[in-house]
Amino acid sequence: MAPVTAIIRVGDTVTLSGINTENSTTYLFLTGPYLDENGVMLTNTSQPVGGGLFDSAVVTAGYSWNFTWNTSGPQVNLNDGIYVLYAATAPLARSDLAGRTYTTQSIHFQGRLSPVTVATTSTPTPVPAWTPPPAGVEVQVSSGPTDDYPGRFEGDLIVYEADHGGGDSDIYMYNITSGKTTAVATGPAVQRSPAISGNRIVYSAYEVRQFNRSDADIFIYDVTTGATTRLTLPGDQLNPRIYGDLLAWQDEPPGHSSVNVVLYDLETQARLKVPARTWAYSPDLSGGKVIWVDDPTAPAVYLYDIPGKTVRRVTNKTGIKSSPSLDGDRITWADTRNDYAEIYVLDLDTGVETNVTSDDTNHFTPAISGDRVVWVDFRNGNRDIYLYDLAAQQESAVTTSLGQQVDPQIAGCTVAWADDRNGSYDVYYEKIPGCTPSTAPAPVSLQPEITSTPTPETTLPAAATTPPTQTRTPVSATTETPAIPTTKSPGFEALPALAILAALLMMRRMERFP
Repeated sequence: MAPVTAIIRVGDTVTLSGINTENSTTYLFLTGPYLDENGVMLTNTSQPVGGGLFDSAVVTAGYSWNFTWNTSGPQVNLNDGIYVLYAATAPLARSDLAGRTYTTQSIHFQGRLSPVTVATTSTPTPVPAWTPPPAGVEVQVSSGPTDDYPGRFEGDLIVYEADHGGGDSDIYMYNITSGKTTAVATGPAVQRSPAISGNRIVYSAYEVRQFNRSDADIFIYDVTTGATTRLTLPGDQLNPRIYGDLLAWQDEPPGHSSVNVVLYDLETQARLKVPARTWAYSPDLSGGKVIWVDDPTAPAVYLYDIPGKTVRRVTNKTGIKSSPSLDGDRITWADTRNDYAEIYVLDLDTGVETNVTSDDTNHFTPAISGDRVVWVDFRNGNRDIYLYDLAAQQESAVTTSLGQQVDPQIAGCTVAWADDRNGSYDVYYEKIPGCTPSTAPAPVSLQPEITSTPTPETTLPAAATTPPTQTRTPVSATTETPAIPTTKSPGFEALPALAILAALLMMRRMERFP
């Protein structure tokens, strides 16, 4: 099989080719994150291979074969990560290939392809308001036509991303008490990674116009007033987290020569680049701590103590397979040190590491709140949601419904997840029976340093208009307050742009992949 060496975006069309001198057909299948370990079809990633269900390519008289793989197909559900592609001379799943002729190669998906045209947005149908049911009862928060995925939430407010496909996604908020759904950010733009703390929702958004896209910026939505604030900075700001007045995000400078984690205090307006090691991404924030994954070739979890201004590595093994989750003095992550992806929890105070799962199946994307950790579990042959109570040392199934359940989040005694039992991914939640929420850690403040920081400007939402391509005035070495032209909040409404107060410090450029 000819190598595919480029980093591919989900939505790209990938041409596969090779030589087969053994028979007239080459059979193809895929393994990787969230997929059946024995392989799935390339054109329908929810369909395990076997029983005649394979993608195949005809071998020509010259022994060559070609296959065009459209990763934007309606039944192709891929995430960022490394997948393994199999090409075999027999229609056999991965576990049956021993002694047969086959080859493999890794394919790296990173990011998503933005379309030339933008789909029309529509408000998802909310579940009618009612009195919240008792604990232990599943509640459907959203329903098609979009694929909806919950973000980090808090209390009775669940935030989620509604993906229309083709690079158009919106942000919504659901109130558990009232049953009301509120549109936070809609329109022709890519709005992702929502998180909430108190009465603030943060998310990352960028515009797409023809083949061009603007930088991704951080937006802050005030639940009480409906006001939206935009933090406009050079480069891309992604995967935001919020705790109290403190923001953390993955910061990619123009050109993406490095990836950093940045902290920003909404009250003091202090900003700090966390002293990371090589390539910092996937941050999480709780109390006075921020964690991230460092070094994509040998990933490990690192922690920065904000009051103590210290950095330390908190995982001793490589093989981190998903974004770590932090709550108070505990972190959790998926780890492949023992072949299968297993869930670990580390107590930062005692240094005690707990292996929450140990069966011979894969487990992914854990989240933690207090004594409870939830994750995606593959023990039943499809994706289910399980929970482990660290204090009681007890495991329980949150949902084993038919279909696929992914992206679990937990806050206090509430678990939310995305569920495709109805044909599209919808958000569900359930209150945990007999649960008492743990006390949340106190937030901390980031004190101003010598350098100044961006000052956000807040406006009330206005009527949505088509956003222009975003431009900026270059910052010179002697400029204290660079001028930023007026822009529009992508896909939402017109907002004045923000001034960046102070020239940026020179950052050491780092290799992306050693």
